[in-house]
Amino acid sequence: MHRSKRRYNIKLWKSFNACFNCLPVAAIVAGKIFCCQGGLSPDLHSLEQIQQIQRPIDVPDAGLLFDLLWSDPDNDLKRWSENDAGISFRFGVDIVNEFLNRHKMDLICRAHQVIKDGYEFFADRRLVTIFSAPDYLGSFENAGALMSVDENLMCSFMILHSSSEQANEQDNKNLKADCQAQSVSDSVINPPVTKVGGCQKCVSCADMNDSASPQ
Repeated sequence: MHRSKRRYNIKLWKSFNACFNCLPVAAIVAGKIFCCQGGLSPDLHSLEQIQQIQRPIDVPDAGLLFDLLWSDPDNDLKRWSENDAGISFRFGVDIVNEFLNRHKMDLICRAHQVIKDGYEFFADRRLVTIFSAPDYLGSFENAGALMSVDENLMCSFMILHSSSEQANEQDNKNLKADCQAQSVSDSVINPPVTKVGGCQKCVSCADMNDSASPQ
């Protein structure tokens, strides 16, 4: 909201929300993958409840629709707990397994939380959180991710990096190339020196090679 108001105006923000109010709340892929923004709800007893949600709709302050948008998984839980922020619920492994087993599904795919590496599994890989915005708000330094599902329902992930991170990587590559070129010219007039990763041991290149080496 703040970014939309700062860069554009409140009218555009309201137009976005009017569009969001029309979007599907959840999706099911091939009867096996349940997709939503947030997560599960203690009020969700059948999938028909989701089909009965009439759109466009303003999001209420509690209940099924609210939870589908804002609930979160929690490794420390087996079942349900109120969210610490007072918004929706947190749910545990048993809730995930019960939902998937009841509806004969294999995976819950959801978003909502910033994930350092772009995606993260939960409940023995029966739930995955995918966050597609790299370097969220310009301060989280996270990767983004996309999940692809093929015709055999095999899932694969593409990792996304911010343009600033890609620029830094290119700068590091250029620095390494400059250092390698410098080592060639130096070797003509100087005695041999210890090399690290194919170039003379300068601070920048040594650090880059050390950080890239397997631990």
